[in-house]
Amino acid sequence: MAVHNCEIFMHDGAPCHRAKFVTDFLKTKNIKLLEWLENSPDLNPIENFWTELKNRVAEKHPTCLPSLIKTIKSSWVLDILTELCRNLIESMPRRIRAVLEAKGGHTKY
Repeated sequence: MAVHNCEIFMHDGAPCHRAKFVTDFLKTKNIKLLEWLENSPDLNPIENFWTELKNRVAEKHPTCLPSLIKTIKSSWVLDILTELCRNLIESMPRRIRAVLEAKGGHTKY
């Protein structure tokens, strides 16, 4: 989070994210969380982020587990631009508007 100058952490309501261990860890680290509905995959821009990360890692063709780990870490820190994160965050009003217009149905997001 510090690398990308993020102040608020966002995760969805998946059970693994709500586990006591995770909740306690985030509290002890004083990490602010974005309030998030449990069933809102149409709104979650992290899916776009993961796709971008996956594509950047795939471009480098890691061939073994150590190489994969190194590639993921370097792509996360060096390749994923702050601008991408900002664009995804700034897309939230459009995402919300699209869900409202679709009355909770599917959207392009």
